[in-house]
Amino acid sequence: MIGYGEIIAAANKILKENYPEIKRYGADAADKAVPPYFFVECVASRTQRESKNFAHRQCTVKITYIPRVVKQEENLELADEICGLLGMTLKVSGRKIRVMNYGYEFIEKNKNLLQVSWDMDWYENTYRKPEEPAIRQVDMEYQLRNGGNGYEQIDISVTDNRVQGSGCEPD
Repeated sequence: MIGYGEIIAAANKILKENYPEIKRYGADAADKAVPPYFFVECVASRTQRESKNFAHRQCTVKITYIPRVVKQEENLELADEICGLLGMTLKVSGRKIRVMNYGYEFIEKNKNLLQVSWDMDWYENTYRKPEEPAIRQVDMEYQLRNGGNGYEQIDISVTDNRVQGSGCEPD
């Protein structure tokens, strides 16, 4: 199952490969950061169970760029570059997860800090192997209506996919 930390790591990898001179921080260390830096976060949107064995997961990834000196043109170029680097998918733990709704905005009091964001959407296999052993034998007793002559009792035993019992013989 893909964790949100793995998504952050994948986003950080792209930033590190393409902007090695700019540090990357998360919520745990952002208060010690010195500009310029990227602040990367993943906001879980929802996990919806599709069945016992599958879940549909969604999140939003946000990258905030904190420059030493704010330059509008640099921010706009950076927003376009990051969009191009992402493409349609982000590789996370060997899987390609769909990138959707890419966009950016300017945040904070002065509306001058670039925040790039995109949504991600994927399915997870949540199957868990049962801990208890499989049933090896089932014994049943049926009473069947025998025309108008009352009921007929049939005893059936199933062991390792072999059926035994009265009334189980082939015609």
